[in-house]
Amino acid sequence: KRGRFFCPPKPEQSGAEPMEERERLILFPVRRRLTILCSAYLLGIYGAQIVAAPAAAFGILCAFLLTTAFLRTKRRKSALLFVAAVFLPVGNGMACRRLALCDEPSQPGVLLVGEIDEIEKENRVWLRGVLCDGERLHRRALVTLMTNEGEEGKEVFVGQTISGTGRLFAPSESRNPGGVNGRVRALAQNYELSGYVLPNWTASGAKRFSMRETLRQIRNGLMRHMENVFGEHAPLFQAILLGNRENMDKELVNAMRLTGIVHLLTVSGMHLTLIALMMEKVLSRVPCGRWMRFVLQTVGLLFYTGLTGAAAGTVRALIMAVLRGLAKCRGRRYEPLFAALTMALINPIWPLDASFQFSFFVLLGILLTSGTIFAWCARRMAWVRRHPRAAEALTLSLSAQITAMPIQLLFYGYVPLLALPVNAAAGGLMSVIMMGGIVCSVAGAFVPTVGRFIGGTLGWATGSAEALIVKLAKLEGNICRLPAPYVWSIPMAIVVMMLFSSRIRFGKARRKAFAAALCALALSYLPRFAPDARYVQLDVGQGDAAILRHGRHGWHPGPGGL
Repeated sequence: KRGRFFCPPKPEQSGAEPMEERERLILFPVRRRLTILCSAYLLGIYGAQIVAAPAAAFGILCAFLLTTAFLRTKRRKSALLFVAAVFLPVGNGMACRRLALCDEPSQPGVLLVGEIDEIEKENRVWLRGVLCDGERLHRRALVTLMTNEGEEGKEVFVGQTISGTGRLFAPSESRNPGGVNGRVRALAQNYELSGYVLPNWTASGAKRFSMRETLRQIRNGLMRHMENVFGEHAPLFQAILLGNRENMDKELVNAMRLTGIVHLLTVSGMHLTLIALMMEKVLSRVPCGRWMRFVLQTVGLLFYTGLTGAAAGTVRALIMAVLRGLAKCRGRRYEPLFAALTMALINPIWPLDASFQFSFFVLLGILLTSGTIFAWCARRMAWVRRHPRAAEALTLSLSAQITAMPIQLLFYGYVPLLALPVNAAAGGLMSVIMMGGIVCSVAGAFVPTVGRFIGGTLGWATGSAEALIVKLAKLEGNICRLPAPYVWSIPMAIVVMMLFSSRIRFGKARRKAFAAALCALALSYLPRFAPDARYVQLDVGQGDAAILRHGRHGWHPGPGGL
């Protein structure tokens, strides 16, 4: 059926432009029903931070809407809007239920008892079923197991029960506009309170099997192996291949952030795409069917996702990679928006996390704008037609940087002007680093001398790139600091991208609507530059500083607060 999985061109479309019409029809959105339902569900989740109704009211509303949808179906009328209206309160209710469960922080010196559920480091563990002075917590707690000075840390295992005195703290809330909410980030990892357990704690019980602990031990073993192969350049390969940046130089991480390529240190779509392509090349030589190749590739991607910590961006890339492989086996197209709906169903707190929002906002921008930008460049630039693959890579980088500006300003308050050229160069270097790092690691496991030689050569090249990135980050004028936009301007930016895209069909007034939406977005952002009154307070831990300004007149009390 037309519009269900793909829209084949009509028979009369065999004229001069059949391919352009076909691309415009089948690329986005593949399933309009899925798009509407996912948008309604996510809107309900985002609304949970603003308003929440009682569960009884949600139940009555959902029952009424489902009944109306059933009656419209009987009359052979569309029930899509009524079903979407059901998804809205369902998403709101599921998110409100997670947010309503709140664990209270404790006082110093309380008795903490809990079972080790996961180990982050040797002395940093997650406890489940925590009893805080006899009161059970709703969620896990992340605690640091302290030891006396000069005493070696005791080895602990998953399944053991930890008992000792300590304290639990509440996560920090967002203090500035667009800041990261610590409670949401903690809830996305299924914990809320964090703290410490004083020395002289005890561990009892037997060790139990845990897949996450097995993956952690494998990851630690790989990190030690990379140190032997790459030497002093191992931290960069550990961050890119395994997503662990603990050993990286802080100056280098900050330089990558200022040049707009810090996302390379977070395992996401680019990493899993390269891994999936490498696995496809290897599995294409294996004498088995396409479904067996799909199963083997899915298992390998699942293992790599668990090995890197299964962050929100990695899970999104995993779901999209599995859908892409499944669609390829069935000869169908896939809908990337299904990944957002799946993650929101698994954990309704994920859409509220900054990493989820950044990842999907940029992905949506690429899907909507990259084709239009490429077509515009192809009509006006001859080199784009001669080198379509290189032009496509540059177009993807350009569309990602343009569409990331609103969310970048919302979270960080600045835009790196060198992000486009640096990302274009880093994108090509990324595949070399990943494939070279994997080859060197495998070669170093069998022939250590050869692995160290190739790893040293590759490390010298990456070291030169690191030095260049640090120099670029120190250039004056690289950072453009702008005020953070209003939160409600993000949906307006999505509307602008939809009207700009050629993958969604609109009426004749498309250009007028695009111009009006763009003007509305710009006008809504202008008050940020010249507010009538502004109050700014800085909290530095040991003291406060505040300033109150109205027009050209300002007053500040200086350090120490008001």
